[in-house]
Amino acid sequence: MNDFSLSIQGKSYTLIFPSNFKVIIEAVEWPYGWYFNVFVTIPTSYVGRVRGLCGTFDVNPNNDY
Repeated sequence: MNDFSLSIQGKSYTLIFPSNFKVIIEAVEWPYGWYFNVFVTIPTSYVGRVRGLCGTFDVNPNNDY
């Protein structure tokens, strides 16, 4: 049993977790190899409650990286 749902469309993979966190991974091919875009979306109920490598989820872009 998985703790997430997985959707695949072409080279894009979407994972949705029970807490409504969403991770989208897109594979992109360039002449010199592959790279991946990763997008993380979390519910607004987490505003002011999350800190991490990319900044603080507090609707203040000045403390995001």
